Amino acid sequence: MKKIFFVIPSLVAGGAEKVVSIILNYLDRKKFLPNLVLFEKKGELLDTIPSDVKIYDLCKKSRYSFLKLIFKLSEIVEKEKPDIVISFLEYANIVSLLAKRLVKNKNVKWIISERSLPSKAFSNMRLSKIKFLLHRILDKTADLIIVNSPQTKEELVNKFCVPPEKIVVIFNPVEIEKIYKLAKDNDFENLIKTKDKPVFISVGRLSKPKGYQFLLRAFAEVVKNFECKLIILGEGEERQQIEKLIKELKIENYVVLKGFVSNPYPYIAYSDIFVLSSLWEGLPNALIEAIVLGKPVIATRCNKVIEEIIEDGKNGLLVTPGNIEELKNAMIKLLQDKQLREKFAEEEKNKEIVSLFDCKFVVKKYEEWFLEIL
Repeated sequence: MKKIFFVIPSLVAGGAEKVVSIILNYLDRKKFLPNLVLFEKKGELLDTIPSDVKIYDLCKKSRYSFLKLIFKLSEIVEKEKPDIVISFLEYANIVSLLAKRLVKNKNVKWIISERSLPSKAFSNMRLSKIKFLLHRILDKTADLIIVNSPQTKEELVNKFCVPPEKIVVIFNPVEIEKIYKLAKDNDFENLIKTKDKPVFISVGRLSKPKGYQFLLRAFAEVVKNFECKLIILGEGEERQQIEKLIKELKIENYVVLKGFVSNPYPYIAYSDIFVLSSLWEGLPNALIEAIVLGKPVIATRCNKVIEEIIEDGKNGLLVTPGNIEELKNAMIKLLQDKQLREKFAEEEKNKEIVSLFDCKFVVKKYEEWFLEIL
């Protein structure tokens, strides 16, 4: 049985954190012994971690704990002797690969997982130039890099000089059967009873990369001529700015900010149209989940993989990131055309997409690469 350490800053609700949770739940216990290392033991997804997974808390106190995290991780790896260490998200990847240099046991294999385009992720961070340089130096020292889109692989090869043979693309896992089940709980019944107008929905962290400022401005134009509602599920550092913009646009009566919802699926099932307004993404879990639940979607061309998932005019509508006019027109088009909404939702291509992201299939891919690298 191979011991694996999964390293991530916390379990605050997010796409990467959800991926880690799913892998930990579905990993074959006959072959692997999973452990979890958190910089801070906090987050809405802590309750989703299986009871047999040992959690190591590195007790990060502040942004100045960087060196402390490196030493603590190296000490734990040295003591516990895992076969593999796999980290998720940029900060954890840097800490992990620096800790690798301190660990004397050279039999440990180190994997990093990039969840979005590194150049875009760094542009939104403090000390972005330093972090970009660190990644350029360190990424090549990983034994394997797992990415969730071909575009991310392409960027790592071209901008970070990582050998292509070190990079493997594995899509995000989606718990299809669980989504169907959770979508039909009591919340769904209560929501349906109160539904009186078409509903747009968007799901994701309240942060600048999600492009909510453009979605709200587009929606403000739509609602001038059409009776409709917008629900946004998610929490984050941009909440105050988003609330302020909603008031400025005078759409308080039409927009609902629900915050983090542990079970978003009744809300997605209740809605009429799913909107992804992101400026950049790795691979958005919520988009796949909306397709699973048969929702017509509008998405931005924020990553090439999205253009592979959504074929414009066939199983959804694609718009330019940050383009309010295009987004407004797409929202109006689907509002006005019920037949088009139904066509998108029932498109045969969606079945192929769903099968590619099935968590059982995706986790097996992880298992295959874990064994391949040892």
